Amino acid sequence: MKTGWLIGLAAAVLVGASARPAAAQSCDDFDPCTVQDMCSDGMCSGTPTTNGSCDDGDDCTVNDRCSAEGCTGDPAPLNTSCGGGCGTCQSISPIPIPGLPLFCVGKAEDNGKSCDFGTPCLDGTCSITAIPGAPAVAFCFPQQKVCPDTDGNPCTDGCNFNTGRCEKDVPKCIPTCETCNRNTGVCEAANEGAPCDDFNECTGKSRCEPTDLGGTIRGLCVEGDPTGPTPTATQPSGPTPTATNPPSFACVGDCNDDGEVAVNEIISGVNIALGNSAVSTCPSFDANEDDSVAVNELISGVNALLNGCS
Repeated sequence: MKTGWLIGLAAAVLVGASARPAAAQSCDDFDPCTVQDMCSDGMCSGTPTTNGSCDDGDDCTVNDRCSAEGCTGDPAPLNTSCGGGCGTCQSISPIPIPGLPLFCVGKAEDNGKSCDFGTPCLDGTCSITAIPGAPAVAFCFPQQKVCPDTDGNPCTDGCNFNTGRCEKDVPKCIPTCETCNRNTGVCEAANEGAPCDDFNECTGKSRCEPTDLGGTIRGLCVEGDPTGPTPTATQPSGPTPTATNPPSFACVGDCNDDGEVAVNEIISGVNIALGNSAVSTCPSFDANEDDSVAVNELISGVNALLNGCS
């Protein structure tokens, strides 16, 4: 799968990295199609460029390149394996038309089988989601690799993201904000309120905080105060509009707010659901605004990918 660019980011989050200066203005938004990345109001963004190659995260495209629309590619050959082996690239049209986007389509009987997510230390399970009026989308859903206990200590034998191997000296829990229960091997939140590194160059004063991840309380490093310039709100002229209560996000999974959901945005949602990325990397996946991403929210994003935003 086209997930190689996730390796470094996932490794930094789960294994730990050295602290960065909180007030740094230059940053890296991990987008090969931007240059001169800078912090602004706690977010890292850059100037779009149309030069260079990239990876759009979609197995069903080839010749990926930077364009005015971001990272785009050409449709891959029909029947190309995709989703870590969960499906093949197919057209949504009954008669394939050259140039139309392809989607990873799977078979219901493959739901739950093992797949290759393409990132060390993440094992995959095929998720075949039936969408009314559309082909069943195939996706390799990742989960953290479970390492066997080789030394009688349930808190060791973690997976090294650099090698993809289980090693005795790699802790199972997130450093700084968690502690491991030596009786059960369960990672428990610790050091609430203590300073930590949220791995966001554009925030400062990050702190440890217990966080509910799908019913499991984990200790995560939550974002601190934003650094960089904050956009100044302009007061509109004319009558003050009447407040309404629209849904929080018109399109779940539309990370860059361009009115559509791409495969790389689905991958961003998966990483948030796993706790590998902060919700702030794609707030639109948090449809119910509970500071987490659940499976049903990921499925909503897949629906938007297949059927468009409402």
